[in-house]
Amino acid sequence: MEEPRVSNEKWEESGWIGFDWDGTLVRYTGWVGPEHHGPPIPDMWRRLRNYLSQGYGVRIVTARVGPGNPDAEVCWHSIRAELCRHLGDEVGTTIPVTCQKDFSMIYMYDDRVRQVVPNTGEVIEELVQELKHYRNLVADLESEAETLDESINGIFEED
Repeated sequence: MEEPRVSNEKWEESGWIGFDWDGTLVRYTGWVGPEHHGPPIPDMWRRLRNYLSQGYGVRIVTARVGPGNPDAEVCWHSIRAELCRHLGDEVGTTIPVTCQKDFSMIYMYDDRVRQVVPNTGEVIEELVQELKHYRNLVADLESEAETLDESINGIFEED
């Protein structure tokens, strides 16, 4: 499972972008087998192609090829074949398929990851939910203020 080394200045300078396989690039509804892949998720393939066209390095990061999977090599070859099918042999064979991230990774697209604000332990998804809650509270208060304004104006107009 030797990965090809691709020379690419932008990749060398700025690192690489990771894409999870199951649930991110292909639909996943449960394990069927090492050579089974769900249908492609078009929006993510477009995103991957866009990064490639801009000269960024991309890698597939998946537990399928991890040391705990006895079918890791079969999975590796199967994913490689799918990459070639979707991107063509020239590009598909150059994209590394791994189960590891490293210090050169810029960021990663993954259906199971939750982003954390660096050095805080705060989960972005939770902060967004809090923000939505406060936004709704503000909207409710504004609505109540308008109703109160109308009531007060009505009282003064009666005089």
